Amino acid sequence: MSSILVVEDEREIRTNLVELFESEKFEVFSARDGLEGTEKALKHQPDIILSDIKMPNLNGLDFFKKLKEYPETKKIPFIFLSAKAEMQDFRSGMSLGADDYLVKPININEILNAVHTRLHKKDIEREELEEFKNTLIRKIPHEMRTPLVGIIGFSDLLAEDLDTLPKEEVRSMLKMIKNSGQRLQRRIEKFLALSELLSLEKDNRGHEIFQRYSIDERVVEHDLNPLLLDFNREKEIDLKIENCEVVLYEKYFLTLFRELIENALKYSPSNSKITIKGFVSNSHYLIQIYNHGPEIPARVLKRVNSFEQLVEDKDFYEGLGLGMTLIDKITRMIKGYFRVDRIENEITLVEVGIPLPATDL
Repeated sequence: MSSILVVEDEREIRTNLVELFESEKFEVFSARDGLEGTEKALKHQPDIILSDIKMPNLNGLDFFKKLKEYPETKKIPFIFLSAKAEMQDFRSGMSLGADDYLVKPININEILNAVHTRLHKKDIEREELEEFKNTLIRKIPHEMRTPLVGIIGFSDLLAEDLDTLPKEEVRSMLKMIKNSGQRLQRRIEKFLALSELLSLEKDNRGHEIFQRYSIDERVVEHDLNPLLLDFNREKEIDLKIENCEVVLYEKYFLTLFRELIENALKYSPSNSKITIKGFVSNSHYLIQIYNHGPEIPARVLKRVNSFEQLVEDKDFYEGLGLGMTLIDKITRMIKGYFRVDRIENEITLVEVGIPLPATDL
């Protein structure tokens, strides 16, 4: 049974809400203001909180801030109730990290849908976090060991036979050590990035990635150069990026872009052209990647699964598929979109849509 805390100073509204949720088989707690709401939230730790904004003693905004001070309540999904005259207060609440808001007078279906949606999202986040933990336990030893074998193996050879090895062979071994180290570094960075995104969602801080960023082709190109050099394919890239402002924190935009390009590099043969386009289309900034590569399984075209490689051909670059997971996670958090398609002439198209800033953002 899910539990809910209803915080509302108007007795009639509070009573109606309590009866509504009790009829829906919720365990319901109620409070008249933020002070009482804080006490009951700490005592009962409900699954979700529904709170008015304008209240005596401690209003809804200060109540929400207060809950963020306690580890046991800071992650509880929070929905504001507001009158139309309180829209500025609502914006302040959403900027602090509230999950949703409802405008009075309240529609029964609307309020039930909002609550069930937030609880469902909480369940999904819990499942994703559990999946992530299980993947760490199951796959980290193998995936971290693979590049370490190259690093340790070639280091041992150099340590034992450095005086007798030809200079070119030493240079080749050092290059292999460097490549293995870079692969290990990228895998660690992917795990850390995904872990950070999951933590932002779990702590109700997903709004932190909603920051304006001005895309600059020169910055993007500079950021991609090390990756292209690592794959020795810098001459095979056709990059055409339109400068534009989007709603995505710079760090995550560049992560998104790198993962898109890295997957294109992994799953397309050397000496084949990769075309990268970035341009405005309606309310989104589109990033399109065209490359030659293997056939993509139909189930992958329908849904990008967490921790799953884009293709199953073992001749291609091995990995966790974390790059695809990062792309999917970031685009869903910003309410963008991500699709993979197979088009004519055996070309794969990967497209990501990033929302443009609203005029009142």
